Amino acid sequence: MRILIAAFAALSAALALASPVASQTKPTQKSAFQPTKTVTIIVPYSPGGGTDAVGRLMARALEEMWGQTVIVDNKTGGSGSVGAAIVARAAPDGHTMVLAVSGIAINAHLMKLPYDTATAFAPVTAIAYPVSTLIASPTLPANDLRGLVELVRKEGPDKRTFASPDPGSRLTAERIFEVAGIKLTNIPYKGAASFVGDISAGRVDVGISSITSGLSLLRSGGLKSLGIMGTRRVSILPQIATFKEQGFAGLEDNSWYGLFAPAATPPAVVKAIQTDIATVLATPEFLAKLTDVGALPGGDTPAEFNERFQRDIKESGEAIRRLGMTVDCDYGLLTMTEMADNAGRIAASVKLPVIADADTGYGNELNAIRTVREYERRGVAGLHIEDQGFPKKCGHLEDKVIVPLEDYVAKIRAAVSAKTDPNFMVIARTDARAPLGFEEAIRRANAAIEAGADMAFVEAPQTLDEVKAVPRLIKGPCMLNMVWRGKTPDVALLDAEGMGYKLSILPGMLFQEALGVCDSILAEVRATGRHPPPKLDITPHQAFQRAGADEWDRYRTQFRTTAKQAAE
Repeated sequence: MRILIAAFAALSAALALASPVASQTKPTQKSAFQPTKTVTIIVPYSPGGGTDAVGRLMARALEEMWGQTVIVDNKTGGSGSVGAAIVARAAPDGHTMVLAVSGIAINAHLMKLPYDTATAFAPVTAIAYPVSTLIASPTLPANDLRGLVELVRKEGPDKRTFASPDPGSRLTAERIFEVAGIKLTNIPYKGAASFVGDISAGRVDVGISSITSGLSLLRSGGLKSLGIMGTRRVSILPQIATFKEQGFAGLEDNSWYGLFAPAATPPAVVKAIQTDIATVLATPEFLAKLTDVGALPGGDTPAEFNERFQRDIKESGEAIRRLGMTVDCDYGLLTMTEMADNAGRIAASVKLPVIADADTGYGNELNAIRTVREYERRGVAGLHIEDQGFPKKCGHLEDKVIVPLEDYVAKIRAAVSAKTDPNFMVIARTDARAPLGFEEAIRRANAAIEAGADMAFVEAPQTLDEVKAVPRLIKGPCMLNMVWRGKTPDVALLDAEGMGYKLSILPGMLFQEALGVCDSILAEVRATGRHPPPKLDITPHQAFQRAGADEWDRYRTQFRTTAKQAAE
C-alpha cells in the first residue's frame, strides 16, 4: 500500500524567508496560462507552515510570469476542508485554486464534507514532495528502523510510543510498523511543534515528521532519524538511510503539496497552469530552494496527479478503516471499534451468547489479534473472520476479492492464539465460493479448521446439494448463513440441523421484514393521507414490556419501599 502523510509543518522558516526569489526566478518561455484578473491560491492551513511557504514562493514566481497579481489566502479549519470547500464552489476559470497536502484525500474518510473529494476538484499538479522521516529521541537505544524492530521485539509490543499530530502521520507510522512487524502505542498530538519537542525531550519515543520540521534538531543532535521515506537519500542529511536501504520494501512514497482547481475548470486551462508550474520548477533557483530544505520538485501532469490522488483517496480509506478511525465506511461496513462497541452493548443487554461479525479481522494477523481481544473484552461470545480483501462486500454480492490462502490461515491462527477465554469461538468464514468455486471454498474451510478455528462457515453456497455437502466435507463443526432471498436456497433451521450444521444464523431477516412494513405504511400515507391499521395488535404497553419496562418498575418499587421502611 502506498503511504499517505497528512499536513505537516513541512518546510521551515528558511523557505518562507526565501519567498522573494520570484525576482530571481525568470522562466525563459512565454506563459501558457493568460489570467485576466487576480489569481488566488487558497492555502487551507496557518501562515508560516510548509504549505504556506511553498504557496507563497510559487505565487511570486507565477505572478512575474503571468503579469497578474497572485495572492495566497489562508483559510484554515477542518484539517484543510474549509479552504478546499471554497475552491470546490469557486468559478472554474483557473483564477481560484487550493494548495493542499495529501491529507485532503484522508479527510473524505474522517468527516462529513460539503463536497465529494473524488469529484469536486481538477487536480493540476504536485508542486513538491516533502521528504518524511521517522524521528526519535536521542536517548532511544536504536539508531535505525532495524534497531527499533529489535528493541520492540525484545521489550514486547505496545511498550514504546509514537506521536501523531494528525491522521495522516498516524497512518504513515502505522504502515511503517506494519511493514516492520512491530506494534507501538499511539500518542495523539494537536500540532507538529509540540510533538517534535516532546520526542526530543524523550517524553515520546518516535514520530513521523518532514525532514524540514526537525532539521535544526537533527543537525544539533536533539533528534535522530531512524530512516526516511523515498527512493534516495537527501543532500542536506546524506547520512540518513532510506527504509528501502534498510531492507523494508513498500515505504518509498512521500506526501505531496498539490494544486487543485474547481472540477469544471476546462482541461486546457488546467494543462496551461501545470505547464507554467513545470517551467518554474525547472529553474535552478527554485529547485535549489526546494533542495535546501529537503523537498523534491513535483511537476506531474494533470492526468498523473489525478491518478495518484484517486489512489490516495481509496487506499487511505482502507487504512483508516483497519485502524478504526473512520466515521463512515464503504459498503455499509463498520470499523472494528464501532462493531466491537455495538456487539458489547448487545451482549450486555441480552441473556443469550452473542457471536459478532468481525469482517476481515480489519487487517493482517496483528489486527486479527487485536480484534479478538477487543471483542472478548466486551463480553462477546465469539466472532467470525473471513478471507475477503478489504474493503469487503456482503457475501451475497458480486466481485469479491479473496486473499491468498496463506494470509487467511495466518489470520485464523493469530485470532485463535489471542483467545483468553477457552469458550470464546473463532469461526472461520470463506467467501471463495463465488469467485473461486465450491471446491476451493471447502479447501479453505478445512485449512482454517486445521489452523485451530472452532467452526467453519462457507458463505453463499448456491444449490441445495452444496448446502448439504458442506457439513459432510468439512472436518469440523459448520455454520449456515441464511440470507433471506440471497444466493443460498432457503433451508429451515431444523433441516439444517439434520444436515449436520451446528449453528444457523438469519442475518437481516427481521430488518428486511420491518423495512417492508415501513415502506408499506409510508406508501399508503403518501397516497391517501391516512395510515393503515396495524397488522399485529401490539399495544404501547406491550411494546414497553418487551423493552423491559416491568423489570425497571420492580427496581423502582423495591428501592422506594426500602427507603420508606428506613424512614419509618
